[in-house]
This record gives sequence, C-alpha cells and structure tokens, in this order.
Amino acid sequence: MAVKERLSDDKFPLLMDRKTVAEYLGFSVATVDKAVEHGGLDEAVTSPSYLNRTYYIKPKVNKWVEGVVMRVALAMVVIAGMFYMFGRFGFKSFFE
Repeated sequence: MAVKERLSDDKFPLLMDRKTVAEYLGFSVATVDKAVEHGGLDEAVTSPSYLNRTYYIKPKVNKWVEGVVMRVALAMVVIAGMFYMFGRFGFKSFFE
C-alpha cells in the first residue's frame, strides 16, 4: 500500500473545503466535523450565502492549530506538575 505524500503548506489554497482542510490538518473529515462542532474550528468557517458552500479560511485554521498546540502544552505542564507533587508528597497526602 502506497503512502500518499502530503502537499507542502504553500500548495494548499486560502479557502478550503472539508476534504481539503482534512488533508491539510492530517485529520479525517469526521474529525474535522467534530472539531467544528466541539473544538472551536467553527471560527475558521465561512459560508457565503450566494455560493451555498462552506469554506475554511487557511489563516484562521492555522490560528486554531496554534491555539490547540498551546492548550496541549499547558495541559502537559499541569500534568507534569501534578506528577511532581504526587511524587514529592505522595498521592494520599495531596488530597488530605
């Protein structure tokens, strides 16, 4: 089975449909739909009434990705701090 090579970022258009944004992010279309519904990716969506289609704006998609990366990094710092506290003081004493 051949692996499909991903295009470089500059080869993707400024306005992308669901399938294209899924390829751009490396997600499935279903994951993109969930990110729009629950993850804040709806900020990158535009639906001009005269076109009757939904497009994703590439700079806004990039901003969304940056926000996700920052939230994940923050969560990792918090988790690392918790492991430090549990290791230093013990799990039981942490909650007493």
